[in-house]
Amino acid sequence: MKKIQILVLEDNNDDVEALLAVLPTNTFEVAGVAHTLNDGLNLYNSLSIDIVIIDIFLHAKPVGITFANQISSSNHPKPFIFLTSSIDKDIFKKAKLTAPYNYLIKPFNTPELLFAIELALEQFAKNEGAFNNKEPVFITDSFFVKDGHSLVKLSPDDIQYIKVDGPYCHMITDKGTYILQVSLSKCIEELPDHQFLKTHRNYLVNTKKIKTIYPKDNLILLTDNEKIILSRRYKETFLKHYKVFK
Repeated sequence: MKKIQILVLEDNNDDVEALLAVLPTNTFEVAGVAHTLNDGLNLYNSLSIDIVIIDIFLHAKPVGITFANQISSSNHPKPFIFLTSSIDKDIFKKAKLTAPYNYLIKPFNTPELLFAIELALEQFAKNEGAFNNKEPVFITDSFFVKDGHSLVKLSPDDIQYIKVDGPYCHMITDKGTYILQVSLSKCIEELPDHQFLKTHRNYLVNTKKIKTIYPKDNLILLTDNEKIILSRRYKETFLKHYKVFK
């Protein structure tokens, strides 16, 4: 399980320090800080970023708008938030044209910033209200889920298996269990099909976590010794992915 990676485009050291004081204590990691447009683009293209916080003005010039336009039109766009001290109406209109996922005025307060990040991820995934509804947000190859007051980022490799329980899915991971209101079919749609297989109508298993298969006993043992049912309905299809030596 990795922390949510944030890139900050900001030239004011006090504002950078304020962000560095808040974000790492709330399950986020500042992957990089850039003070210029070129540095920002270099970091954006070289790092694995989930979201970007952009100051509109760098060294008294509105290059944050240029940066937002460039990352939006790139081959790997990410959600971004403007964090600025500018209240100029013309600047606001120009910034709005970039379609930011939120727009905050300095100085920020922590709850407002954290809420803005949540909304940005939901809106980028076109799944507004997901976190309040206990739904995961799927972006590229990651799951974002709400755990209490914190956001958690999960990769497919973190997941051991998923179990259906009524309208909920229990996502059992290396770091804990997350109860989500999402269908198993939706999880299957978002997960790598070569890595996750159904062993039962209510179970989806990460094949990388399988330790032993007992075909005669209709049983699968995972690496943490968790036992998973291999039902007759899915047994034949499941075993086609393996060479069974008798």
